[in-house]
Amino acid sequence: MLLQTPWPMVLLAVMSAGLVALLSIARPSSAVPLFVVHLAAVALASGAAYLLDDAAIAVTAATPQRLWRRRAPTLFAGLAVVGAAWTVIVVLLNQQSPTPSTSALTIEVAALVSVAVAAAAVAARRGEPEPGNLVAPAIVLLGVGALIAQPALNITLFMSGPGDPHRRVWWVGIAVAATIVLLIASRDPATRPSRRPADPRGLSKRPSDRRDPLG
Repeated sequence: MLLQTPWPMVLLAVMSAGLVALLSIARPSSAVPLFVVHLAAVALASGAAYLLDDAAIAVTAATPQRLWRRRAPTLFAGLAVVGAAWTVIVVLLNQQSPTPSTSALTIEVAALVSVAVAAAAVAARRGEPEPGNLVAPAIVLLGVGALIAQPALNITLFMSGPGDPHRRVWWVGIAVAATIVLLIASRDPATRPSRRPADPRGLSKRPSDRRDPLG
């Protein structure tokens, strides 16, 4: 199977890393605002939602390849691009002073990406050939809305440092739950056992078991 290139994901990954790089170059003596870093994380997650898009699902679903065999090349290649973009961001952040907790932020990114891919898998399971078009805007709206609502509601949802282990556990739990949803939604329909309806007349399915009423 040919590897599909999810160009929206590639574009969002380049834009996320480019935004952080631009601010690092423009303000070498100042740290990149955490709001921008969280925004880049949300953009990466929204891009990951496009990794399960398959416009030709009507054709590919009829092939003998299993679901994961069809998805795996594009999914893993796309996650590698997301990982590369985040690595660039981490390198840039580690050059700042003071240095933010990139390990905590990485957990946040992993959780957001997991949620995006899991939501796309659920949408694809329900017959949507391009779930990224539905999931990606929702991730952006929810993510940006949460970032804006934090100071207004005096709450902290996103990772800001290693000093809050409870929030770290919260994001790890989100990542684990999203991964479980992804695995369940990505089960191959061909592997599910088929159930035959019971004979309402209580007759045996084998002709040899039926007695001739005249015999």
